[in-house]
Amino acid sequence: MPPPDTGIPEWDRARLEQGLRGCDSRALVAFYAHFRPILGDRAQLFGIPPGDRADAIETFLGDLLLSLCSANELPRSLHAYVFVSFRRFATRLKRADVARTDSLQDVETDQPNCGPPPDEDAIPPGNESLTRFSLALIKDLSADERLMLAAAAEEMPLRELAVLLHVNYNAANTRLCRLRSRLRAMASTIVSRMDLRDRQVVERFLRRAGANQLEDTALDRRDQKQRRSTNG
Repeated sequence: MPPPDTGIPEWDRARLEQGLRGCDSRALVAFYAHFRPILGDRAQLFGIPPGDRADAIETFLGDLLLSLCSANELPRSLHAYVFVSFRRFATRLKRADVARTDSLQDVETDQPNCGPPPDEDAIPPGNESLTRFSLALIKDLSADERLMLAAAAEEMPLRELAVLLHVNYNAANTRLCRLRSRLRAMASTIVSRMDLRDRQVVERFLRRAGANQLEDTALDRRDQKQRRSTNG
């Protein structure tokens, strides 16, 4: 008997999708039991400290299951989706640790040894604002679109992404460019609806990230090369 396309024993794609959508405890347990030991090895590979691995995997799998249970369909490649998402999750953990360390160093350097603590209301919001923005941005994305976004964040080669999406290179490039354009349009709408404090943080982040630089897309770079070739 051939193995199920999900890789999870006794759970083919249709049954697993139905079970997750209905929050069937047997499907949740099967998913968890299958991926937890695999992610234990990945956690070491991605540099998550030993003491943090168990909590990191629990948090990741819990959030991922919530996402999959509310999705319209499962990703085409379930294992690839889980691994790419976990790598991105591990990267966020490391960045958060670095940010916390930098913040503590800044406080120790800039704060006087005496005097009242700073007014908490005067401290601009940070990660919470960006988290609210990110959740709103990806809320309505499909499983494939979330996979594309995670792959782009991890700078996965486009040919590898094409394999995960089961399309050719040009189709993957087109889909990625369309997703970027859609996210830019959505970002403007989402930011306009945020309160002033959140909006200031998110706009500052987007300016630093160069979110409005359309020439950064693959298609624009290709167009620039073509223009240079024509003019040269």
